[in-house]
Amino acid sequence: MAESKELDLDAKERPSGGKKKLLLAILGAILLIGGSIGGTLLVVGGGGGAMQEAVKAPARPVPHYLALETMVVNFGGNSPARYLQVDMEVMAHEQTPLSAIEAHMPVIRNNILMLLSSQSYDVVTTREGKEALRAAVVADINKVLAERVQVAEGQGVQAVYFTSFVMQ
Repeated sequence: MAESKELDLDAKERPSGGKKKLLLAILGAILLIGGSIGGTLLVVGGGGGAMQEAVKAPARPVPHYLALETMVVNFGGNSPARYLQVDMEVMAHEQTPLSAIEAHMPVIRNNILMLLSSQSYDVVTTREGKEALRAAVVADINKVLAERVQVAEGQGVQAVYFTSFVMQ
């Protein structure tokens, strides 16, 4: 009888070991099939489409900034504010125009100060007036760069940003 008990114990252990092997075999087959499908898609081109689109997309230019010194001008006439104090930064997609701005800063500051002092209080208090002023500053800087450094159109300053705009 002792022998039959031992046989029963062996019979109980075998199926559990067989179930583990079967489970491992199924998982291995699933991984193998998944890997072969993924590899096939990558080779055929189904998985590489996103990579191909990323290569075709043009690289976004890196912006470079240059902070200009604070500018203070007087308002004329009977405006409620007497002074305008402006801090601004110039943005270009290349470093070359910013280096040229630094080299010709006296001319550029002069032109911006003349432009700022010619503004009326009623105009620069509106968003549209500030946007027009920004566009005029960009045009003025690019004009100086074109005259003095022969910077091609579109290669100069792309934007000017007011970082502080105080009227008192």
